[in-house]
Amino acid sequence: MLFVHKRILIAEDEPNMRLSLDTSLRSNGYSVTAVEDGFDALKLLKDKDSAECYDLLVTDVLMHKVNGLELLDELENRGVSIPNLVITGYNTKEVAKKLEKRNCAAVLYKPFSEELLLNKIKEILEQVEHLA
Repeated sequence: MLFVHKRILIAEDEPNMRLSLDTSLRSNGYSVTAVEDGFDALKLLKDKDSAECYDLLVTDVLMHKVNGLELLDELENRGVSIPNLVITGYNTKEVAKKLEKRNCAAVLYKPFSEELLLNKIKEILEQVEHLA
């Protein structure tokens, strides 16, 4: 199944990682919007209608202004449902519990390979297509 032109929103505060994700996803046919934190992501995901502009949210956990956990909580408060992939450099039980409570579709722990990223995104999008 090809996922060309699927729209992905990236929320990542680290400029090099944001650029790397953006470049990798674009070079594999995805349409990408990249922002530097959860605050900027929330501006784009105001409500259910605006969330429909994206097929997937890729978010870091630790970010300035609004972190990834706060982003996911606020989206739930707004009634916005968007498949998500959480990326983090913190592989601890505490972080895992917090992510589990938020029904994350998947978690990738930094560092990860481009191949793993692309495979995880493909898995999530296939699950979404299957449920549709």
